[in-house]
Amino acid sequence: MENVSPTPLHNTSAEAHLLTDAQTLNCEITLDGFPSANASERRGSMYANGAQQLAIRVKLWRAGGVVSPEEWDSLTLLHSDKETKVDVLPIQEPPLLEVSGKWACTPIRSAVYEQAHDASPLVNAEEYSNAWTYRVLYLHSTVAETTGATDFYVCVTDVDGKKHIMTNQSITISITRRPSPPEITITSKNIAGFDYTLRNDEVGYTETYKYDYNLTTTEYFIVHVPGGFTTCNVKEHHDSSLIKRGSIVRFERDDAGERLCTVTGLIRHKNQEHITFDERLYGSDLSPAFGDRLSKLPVHGPLDDHTIVISVHRFDDIFAHLIEKEARETLFSSMGEGLTMIFRNQQGNEIEQTISFVAKGQNYHRNVISESMP
Repeated sequence: MENVSPTPLHNTSAEAHLLTDAQTLNCEITLDGFPSANASERRGSMYANGAQQLAIRVKLWRAGGVVSPEEWDSLTLLHSDKETKVDVLPIQEPPLLEVSGKWACTPIRSAVYEQAHDASPLVNAEEYSNAWTYRVLYLHSTVAETTGATDFYVCVTDVDGKKHIMTNQSITISITRRPSPPEITITSKNIAGFDYTLRNDEVGYTETYKYDYNLTTTEYFIVHVPGGFTTCNVKEHHDSSLIKRGSIVRFERDDAGERLCTVTGLIRHKNQEHITFDERLYGSDLSPAFGDRLSKLPVHGPLDDHTIVISVHRFDDIFAHLIEKEARETLFSSMGEGLTMIFRNQQGNEIEQTISFVAKGQNYHRNVISESMP
């Protein structure tokens, strides 16, 4: 083990806690990714978005003994008042602090989030329980961007139950403004799939399919997020809460006797094998019309980490009159409206994009995607 000067600890008990040199618990704290981390002042900065992580590396050792598992497990982070513990996020992947105005730490490094760094990034993948020489606490924050610098201290409880705070190794964290979210672009792709070969009668129709002449069609619209994204959630346009919604459904004239139905699906990641449709379309009240028409429709062509795809399918064999009246009216009224996609990128920005079909009455209004509600 490398030679590191012993670090005196602050004893919070009223009595002095005397230990021999062999028993003394030594500590060294560094901030991964910050050149100043090994200087007398440990200073770092991060985005206050709940997603970015700042790695606080804590090394513990005894000259003549070992640090017990219980001592390692007692490792905590304290606010500047030296009394208030920083909340610990539950162990999940990815960890995310949603509550505003809070600081929190987590015992795991999340690969989907950017690690806070300055100049020379040092990204590590060690988990909290990885070694008996050091552990890493990953700090999250959702405090206001106007918050000043905040001090933290590492605290550990020794084998005798005495709490020690490393008062001579304070950690100073400042909040910085995160970059502006990127602009999303939506483009259409050749009909019927990314690798589809046009028939002779289709030549020239590479952007919008002339579905007046073809009752069954498929189109793909590419949603590109520059820089990529870590998560993509979908909600109804008029619903403030996130729900499991994956499709827009429109019958040609929203009539009980209609048989021409257009349905959108989602392709969210490059390894997806089948198109994802709204779960409600598989329900028993809609199955008389939809049957297994939406089951395991394949994804054509490769994607990348910056892209999702909206697939648009027009069927000529999904009959509205087969659906019970109440379920049919609900389908007409609720699932014809647009969807809002919410992307989160590695910097913690949330980027929203609402899509819908163009207004009824326009040419090709059943299979042309608009970037905003009509």
